[in-house]
Amino acid sequence: MKLQTIKQPVAAGNKLSVTRELYNRYSGMLLGYLTDIVKEQQMAEAFLIEIFNELPQYVEQLLTSEKSTWLQLQAIAKSKLAPFMATQHNCRQLEDDMHRKWTTGGSNMAYLTPAQRSVFCGVYYHQKSITTLAAELNQPEDVIKSTLKAAFNTIKNGR
Repeated sequence: MKLQTIKQPVAAGNKLSVTRELYNRYSGMLLGYLTDIVKEQQMAEAFLIEIFNELPQYVEQLLTSEKSTWLQLQAIAKSKLAPFMATQHNCRQLEDDMHRKWTTGGSNMAYLTPAQRSVFCGVYYHQKSITTLAAELNQPEDVIKSTLKAAFNTIKNGR
């Protein structure tokens, strides 16, 4: 379903109503798309909120383009997810390299949860600050700090 294509500027009040209409039509599909990528419902919901909070600035582009509204929303989502995806890719690549060492060498690293692994990898191996990692993972700094602390405890004590 495509919104009506227009050729004139959209008034500020109308941008909010268009955003509301886009939310009503596409939020469910976009949430499913985000959840499929980030694998955590709460994180996907945070990205969805961020996208729709910023959507009014894209309304004219969405309405004047010949491209499908859904494809444009996916492109906006991908741009929001880019830092997250880069962090995940780098950590997965490193994990693949380290996996045998962690699991066969008796390392407690094998006991880390995926979230702990991602945070630990980002801070320890990629030297990212808590602030940078929090922004990339779309999580509050306190959550990143507690996850990192739990990761260190797991590494130190095992399970």
